[in-house]
Amino acid sequence: MLSFEDFDIKVFGQNPSELTLCCIATHYEGEPCDNTALFFKWCQGLKKEKEKLFTELNFAIFGLGESNYEKFNEMGKYFDDLFVSLGGKRVFTLGVGDSKDNTTEDSFDQWRTELWPEI
Repeated sequence: MLSFEDFDIKVFGQNPSELTLCCIATHYEGEPCDNTALFFKWCQGLKKEKEKLFTELNFAIFGLGESNYEKFNEMGKYFDDLFVSLGGKRVFTLGVGDSKDNTTEDSFDQWRTELWPEI
């Protein structure tokens, strides 16, 4: 397990034998949380430069958010699409957790249960 605060730009997504599972929260109205802000900025630079740096990245993302906000789960959706545009291979559909009704844990358990047979 790795916090986005500790990721290493030089090696992220470069090992084809690894599977990257990300849990990414959306802060307020579609913004990255503090711990993903640097990663978000780095990825935006890659997108702008049209870098295909993630060609060795196999990934699945579970987004965390609250549907009371207009841009519900914006960061999960953003990174799910971005990783593909940077050459990554999505191995499972984007999971979505909604804290509005305290169902995030149930949603994650369902997503995880369906994920394991696929990988």
